[in-house]
Amino acid sequence: MSKKKNETAGENLQETNKELSGVDMSVPVEKGGRKLKVVHQCDEAGKYLGDTEAYESPMEPGEYMMPAGATDVPVPAEVPGKVRVFDGKKWRQEAPEVQSESKPDVNGKIDRGAAVRAARDKMLQSTDWTQLADADPKLAAKDKGYRQQLRDLPADPKFPDIEFPKKP
Repeated sequence: MSKKKNETAGENLQETNKELSGVDMSVPVEKGGRKLKVVHQCDEAGKYLGDTEAYESPMEPGEYMMPAGATDVPVPAEVPGKVRVFDGKKWRQEAPEVQSESKPDVNGKIDRGAAVRAARDKMLQSTDWTQLADADPKLAAKDKGYRQQLRDLPADPKFPDIEFPKKP
């Protein structure tokens, strides 16, 4: 998908979220003469990325065109320090993967600090889009504090044995 299409899709979802704030999204609603429902987007590994829209099929009323990697199974509440993963049937909460891009030292040990920094960097990257000029200002403000907490982690005296902050 081109950058322009991504921006347009993001703007459309932000607009829909504003319009539907406080509406029960388990029930389809109408927008611009088309029925839609909010579904939950996952990456290739099943990790929850956020919500998106599924529109009713014009060929099969009552059926919704689900984006690839999306589900309409309700997402559980977030548990601090865990990620929500969908296995195709149900959700589960898992500890975030801590992957190190560093190689083991001569004793076969991996630098835990580097591994935690790599996990933190991925968390920062997952919210980079919220800081773009066309992002929802309320979302940008909420994520700003979270992103600062992530950037401050290496300065924590307990580092690398820390708990990641809860995403807003």
